[in-house]
Amino acid sequence: MGRGGGSAEDLFCFNSEKIARAVYECETPVISAVGHETDTTIIDFVSDLRAPTPSAAAELAVPDISVMRAALEGYKRKLYEAFSGYIDRLYNETDKRLRSLSAHSPYAVLEKNEKILSLTEKRLEAASKRCFGGYENRLARAAERLELVSPLKIMSKGYALVYSENGKMIKSSADAECGRIKIRFSDGFVSAEIIENN
Repeated sequence: MGRGGGSAEDLFCFNSEKIARAVYECETPVISAVGHETDTTIIDFVSDLRAPTPSAAAELAVPDISVMRAALEGYKRKLYEAFSGYIDRLYNETDKRLRSLSAHSPYAVLEKNEKILSLTEKRLEAASKRCFGGYENRLARAAERLELVSPLKIMSKGYALVYSENGKMIKSSADAECGRIKIRFSDGFVSAEIIENN
């Protein structure tokens, strides 16, 4: 829920109790991005997350996939280290038992421990593959969803955004006033002038 900067009167509607209760009860996560960073409204306190500006809210809502990949690599590394430590502890424990029982030649116990160790290694390897595979699949699906809703992808089909000279987005012909405007395409901006608005 966002709006660009404005006076206190312009932002006062976001202090409505009705709107605040609706935001609080909304099951879908809500990011509050009203006005500039210094502006504060009631919905800032009932939303799931507050952003200083609408553009910052867009960045929070659409995570950087490179950051997600870096985090996934970190999880992989920690998981690998945890598994390696667990395997090392199993080897050390087995070696300790072997030394304590070597005088009595307990071949049956030794074979049993070796089987347990082998089975544990296989389970750990299978669990690691399942865990990594799940993260990679989730990351791939997330990347596909992000690509589908990318504003630049939509604009590349021929859509454009129109802004007034002061940077306010023009959403309909009724909002357009005669004068200079900026038009944003997927590959950049152009300037134009509205001579007449019927």
